[in-house]
Amino acid sequence: MTSAGASPGAITRRLGATVLAGEAAVLFFFGLAASRLRPDDAVAIAVISAVGAVTALALCGLLRHRAALWAGWVLQVALIAAGVLVPMMYGVGALFAILWFAALRLAAKAELVAAARSGDERSAGAGRGRR
Repeated sequence: MTSAGASPGAITRRLGATVLAGEAAVLFFFGLAASRLRPDDAVAIAVISAVGAVTALALCGLLRHRAALWAGWVLQVALIAAGVLVPMMYGVGALFAILWFAALRLAAKAELVAAARSGDERSAGAGRGRR
């Protein structure tokens, strides 16, 4: 992740949005499948999956705020909890939690490298200007 209090960088937002967009699609199709597997709970499942999918898509746009990263973790836990309705969702939820962790971790490293490169370029540019 990013340093405490700082807003997420462009790489974090891009990778996080990719995971969340995939998760929104999975939540949509989860609702379709689960409502067929449990017709008694079809309305509740449809509402839960629709709210989850819309939340994931909304978080894609809100990733410029640090709180959206934490809301993403809450969404990962909710996706794992969907395994109560369809047991395969335990695995799917765990997979997306791993993807979310990896996206945030790799993005943080990539942003450090990008910051170091831009710092090197600035210092090299400043050195040329003095001559």
